[in-house]
Amino acid sequence: MLGTWPDSGIPALMFSLISSAFHFLQLKLRHIKHLSLASVTPNRLLWLAMTFLVFRALCAGVDITMGALPRLCNILPFRFWLSHRSRTLIVGVVLSTAFSMFLSLTSHLLLCLLLRWRGWSIKTSYWTPSLTLAWMSAVRVLCGPFRKARALQICLPSPPVPSLQSTLSQYESHVRAIGGADEMKRVQNLCRTFQKKPGRTLQLFLQLKSFVCENYVSEEIERTLLKSRKPLLAGSTYFLGDALPTQTANQAARAANLVHATLLFRKSVRQGDMQPVLLQGVIPTCCKQFSHLFDACRVPGTEQDHWNISESSPYIVVMCSGNFYKLWTTRGDLVLPPSDLQWQISWILSSCSQRSTLPPEACLAALTTGPRWYDKSLSIIVLPTGAAGLLAECSLVDPAVASHFWRDVLTKELCLGYTAAGDCQGDATLTVTPPHLFEWNIPFECHRRAAGSLSWARSLARNTELLMLPVHDLDFGRQDAGFTNTQLALQLASFRDRGKFCASADVTPSRLCSGGRSDLVWTISKETCDFVLAMENPDVPLKVRHALMQVAGVEIQTRRHQARVGLSPSSHLLVLAGAAKIMGARHPLLQEVSSQDWGLLTIQLETMGGFGPLCADGYTVCYTPSASLQMFCITCSRTSPHTDSWRFGGHLFMALHDIAALHSPEQRKITPSLSTRT
Repeated sequence: MLGTWPDSGIPALMFSLISSAFHFLQLKLRHIKHLSLASVTPNRLLWLAMTFLVFRALCAGVDITMGALPRLCNILPFRFWLSHRSRTLIVGVVLSTAFSMFLSLTSHLLLCLLLRWRGWSIKTSYWTPSLTLAWMSAVRVLCGPFRKARALQICLPSPPVPSLQSTLSQYESHVRAIGGADEMKRVQNLCRTFQKKPGRTLQLFLQLKSFVCENYVSEEIERTLLKSRKPLLAGSTYFLGDALPTQTANQAARAANLVHATLLFRKSVRQGDMQPVLLQGVIPTCCKQFSHLFDACRVPGTEQDHWNISESSPYIVVMCSGNFYKLWTTRGDLVLPPSDLQWQISWILSSCSQRSTLPPEACLAALTTGPRWYDKSLSIIVLPTGAAGLLAECSLVDPAVASHFWRDVLTKELCLGYTAAGDCQGDATLTVTPPHLFEWNIPFECHRRAAGSLSWARSLARNTELLMLPVHDLDFGRQDAGFTNTQLALQLASFRDRGKFCASADVTPSRLCSGGRSDLVWTISKETCDFVLAMENPDVPLKVRHALMQVAGVEIQTRRHQARVGLSPSSHLLVLAGAAKIMGARHPLLQEVSSQDWGLLTIQLETMGGFGPLCADGYTVCYTPSASLQMFCITCSRTSPHTDSWRFGGHLFMALHDIAALHSPEQRKITPSLSTRT
């Protein structure tokens, strides 16, 4: 600890700056060993190729070392006791190793410089397609020796600090699209007063902070999430479901394969062997959050919670029929095969079936529903039918990261496979220790509160309305137009549902920067409003609608690229609001930004999943990007008189086909077939 925090003012900002630098230094010292080895140690293939080249040239009578080899042979220690061939061999290997390390380090530094260029995603005066193609080719070549995620992590740049004037002007445009010209004039006055005095000081603080921390935006996002006093179940947890039909109805076998695939993923993350997540197959992204998926616990605090991340545990906790079991997952350094895991889980199911009543700890897991304690980083749920899903909390792991992990687990499950009887492949060794049943001594008051929390959780679940909407075979023309057209369809559906425009945003990962989290992209703009109004006006020609759609799509894509590289205005305002709280400065503009209610919040996932409604009168829509089948998960509050998931789902279905008809007029509207109301 560096000491107690000053109350407010400039000293508080300076203390925050020093504290960020201190934690950043701790982070670098903790990871410097394996990161430096990953960036400096030569690649094996490169070292072998260099060694072969040196000795092949020597055999041909050519010295490619430019005289360095004979000079080093003459000054080699103990050279009088070694033959000429032995000295040549030793010096040749040393020079090959040195050359390989030099090339690896040079490639690493060049890759760091290339990844700091953002012209590929944001059009500038010097942007040309040929320059972007050359840049991507160079990145692809230089990523060769650094294909592992841990090695690429150190090459990623820190996010830049956007211009204060640019952020405020974009916020004014955002407000104008929602509230009109009168509201924009009021916000313009707030922006002018903010920019005169507190804005300059806070902007200077952010510029200084960006030099002494890994990611000044993610640090504030995590602090905001951990300081939230709201129950986590209400708006901080999300679920992911099966992306493919279930291969087996055997609950124990399905759970065993999923656990085994999860443990393999954790092992690759811990050992640094995880393959990097590449954008467009070339550009590396930050994979730091994957290490937070496992062995983590959110511990509540008086004013701010904190995460406790431990080392890899040799067991997991399994809950079945209200009973808690310790299930062993490793034997030494090896992960147990699925057959042994299935034997243990079958033992648990058999043990629980012999119990006629629920134990006292049956509702203990619901005790953390109303408090802020989240006792795990993720939970895998397997139903008796074999269907499975994942539940996670977003303060440490973003939905996009958990979605990628879940897709990898489901892919590994396909490779593991099942027998014709539905069991895991292989035979159990029967040498594994049976699972251990936890015994509890629960006081009456604790049991009473757990039962109350369970009742509250059930009422919250009943108040959440969820609709799964599948949409098949939509042709949006270009392959990269799916995101923009989906966002335009969501805006059109929201306008038809409410009869007016509302504040809307899309949760977009900004992991092109080191330590990047998810940022909010304002999807409502003047361009999108013009397109929506044109779609609702039958007198507007088809060509005009198509032109407005292109303009609105470019605007949405530009904002998304800004968020990806760390230039999101919403995150900039969020960090300014956090710095203002530390400074003790209050301004109406920052208060409005901090208390923004989103009428429409969208999240793109790699697998089917959903998020609870974050606003009492708003919608949360999670969707999967796919040309053949798009799956939308729409959630809202049942008690709100302004929202209805079925009504919004019908508007969204028709809006998607209306936009697809602009690309291909032969795609006619069809009656939406919605799934069962839940």
